[in-house]
Amino acid sequence: MWTCAYTGRSGLTFEEALDSEKKAKEQLEQFPRYLQRPLLCVASLTHRSRLIDMNDDVFLFAKDRYFVDEAVEVVISSQRLVFRVIIKPVFPFDLIHAVTYCC
Repeated sequence: MWTCAYTGRSGLTFEEALDSEKKAKEQLEQFPRYLQRPLLCVASLTHRSRLIDMNDDVFLFAKDRYFVDEAVEVVISSQRLVFRVIIKPVFPFDLIHAVTYCC
């Protein structure tokens, strides 16, 4: 019996484990780079023991936020435009109000 190194699925044949790892790796490569760092940061800060609870925390954090380099579709006068989110500079007087941990 074999286990997929990416998903942890067990009880697989060697070929099934290889196939599972290949599919999981392809899915990871398709995951947007701009989300990797902030979502992993939030996941590491949740201190949840159940995976579903951690997933909920990450979703609640990400659902109403935009991330640097994210493509955003905007409708202006019935015209659809696509923009990318860029870094907003933080000036010293804004640091008191800027609460950022690692995201």
